[in-house]
Amino acid sequence: MTTTIASTFFEYMDKASIDKDLNCEYCNNPLVDPISTPCKHTFCRICIETKIKKTGGSCAKPKCKNKSIALEDLIPVTERIVLNMLDRLLVKCTNCGTSNIQRGAFEKHVTKICPKAAVSCSASDLKCPWIGASYQLKQHVMVCPYEQIRPILIEIIQDNRQLKEQIQQMSEQCLKNHSLYINELQETNQRLNTSVEQLGEVLYHEKSQLKDLKIEVQQLKELIMQDKNQINELQTETQREKAEITRVDDRCNKHETQINQLTDKINAKGG
Repeated sequence: MTTTIASTFFEYMDKASIDKDLNCEYCNNPLVDPISTPCKHTFCRICIETKIKKTGGSCAKPKCKNKSIALEDLIPVTERIVLNMLDRLLVKCTNCGTSNIQRGAFEKHVTKICPKAAVSCSASDLKCPWIGASYQLKQHVMVCPYEQIRPILIEIIQDNRQLKEQIQQMSEQCLKNHSLYINELQETNQRLNTSVEQLGEVLYHEKSQLKDLKIEVQQLKELIMQDKNQINELQTETQREKAEITRVDDRCNKHETQINQLTDKINAKGG
């Protein structure tokens, strides 16, 4: 298949004799990478895609009223007879002047045969900026400074590639170690959090028990105070009773003395 880039380097041998049905309905040149629209018109891919992007969806066919075409609506032409007819069209290379090249083979001509086709230096992979005709390539390569230092550059590139691989391996190992360390820290943190929660629960229960003990101690203090008051009252009562007993005992002794005195008197009178 002919690409849009390749088509810029040829001209048709007898354009007037080409079947009009093979022409793009927008640029009127033979179709390149033909595409059909939902409204049944056929264009070069580059023509219809450029039109859609510029107009927001309008068909490239003049007077067509379809203005809502999306790029995904485009359908590549796959009929082999049409594609073969397009590939067999004869063209002339505008670089070297070679004639009667089938259009389907023109890209091969440009890249491998045409002596005046623009090519890059074989050291373009080493950043050589040279671009010239293919027949000049051999002469350029003989004096190309990039080709002359290729062995050194290749060695440097290989060393650099090895260093990059080593750095990549070290980075991966560092990431792996870092990940393992993070996992260990997370596990340790989880265990610590669990321990803290458990200690928090134990502390909560201990505080509750301590609070209960303080209440119990307060109650015992109050009971002790009550007992002390009762003891003081009993001691006071005991002292009063002892005093009363002493007074009664004194009266009893006094009465006993009086009785003895009376008895002595009686006995004296009776004698």
